[in-house]
Amino acid sequence: MSEVHLKTGQSRCAKCGRPRYVIERCCDEYAGEERTYWNYEPTPARIVRVIVGKSERPTWWCADLEGTEREAIEVNYHGHKFYLDNENGEGWNKVTRGRGGPEWGHSSLPVQTVLEQSA
Repeated sequence: MSEVHLKTGQSRCAKCGRPRYVIERCCDEYAGEERTYWNYEPTPARIVRVIVGKSERPTWWCADLEGTEREAIEVNYHGHKFYLDNENGEGWNKVTRGRGGPEWGHSSLPVQTVLEQSA
C-alpha cells in the first residue's frame, strides 16, 4: 500500500489518521459536544452573559446598549478574544452551523465585563 501524501490545506484526523481538510469532519473527537469554528477553523467559543461596553461609534448598532446585560458568544481565535451578540441565537449559529464563515452575518459586541458562562 502506498503512502498517502497530504495536499496543501490538509491535516490528518487525530483519531483515524485519514487525510482531511480543516473544514471537513471525520471522526469527531468530541462526540456529543457541539464543535465551534471561526473562519472554518476549529476555535474555542462559549456562551456567556456580559455587560455591554462603550461602542466605538455613536452610530453603531449597540450604542444604546452600554451598561445592559446580554447573552454573547466569547470566541477565542488564536488567543484573541472577541464577542458576538447572541440574544437571538445568531451568534451561536455563526460559530456552529456557519463554521464562523463570512457568509454568516454577526453583530460584534463591545464588552465591559463577562459575568458568567451561560448554562
